[in-house]
Amino acid sequence: MKNWKYIFFAVIVVVLLGIVYWQSSGGGETELTAVDFAMVDRGNYGLYGKNVTLDNVNEEFKELSVWGFENQADFKRFWENNVRELNTGGFSEVPEVDYEKEFVLAFLQGIKMEAGYYLNVMRVNETNKALVVYLKVVEPVGEEATLNVVSSPYDVIRVVRSYGEVNNKLLRLIDDDSKEIIMEVKLNSLFGKEY
Repeated sequence: MKNWKYIFFAVIVVVLLGIVYWQSSGGGETELTAVDFAMVDRGNYGLYGKNVTLDNVNEEFKELSVWGFENQADFKRFWENNVRELNTGGFSEVPEVDYEKEFVLAFLQGIKMEAGYYLNVMRVNETNKALVVYLKVVEPVGEEATLNVVSSPYDVIRVVRSYGEVNNKLLRLIDDDSKEIIMEVKLNSLFGKEY
């Protein structure tokens, strides 16, 4: 009778270890499904570019960064400080978003000291574990790289909340050309950041 207890215990341990291994090895991630999103704004001269002097770029804005918003107050503050001034480019006020159904992601490519940089969100997909955003990231080549122009490219999108819970997902950025992962972060870490 005692042997059955040990065998039962061993089977339970093996099953639990198998589940842990399966989940940690990426097993169980569902196929990609398309997620509806809409462009809020795109540009090459975001206000975050004001954080540059001739010999110094604010560390926070040197490289690609992603910001998330789940309420209008945070988005408004971010927009007015980092994206564009009101009454410019057709925006007399901060774009409205239905935060019950959507959230906002802002992609800032970083402050660049030459012309020819830009980025575009191409598509957004989702698995049960990750929101997958495909970005076309363009950097200058040849003569473009010699033009001394400060640029600060950005893309801001509204993403429809789908079947998944935002707080339990990763955000996976993938280069649309090479299909390589650019960045992978917890999606909920993007919301409520100080700026």
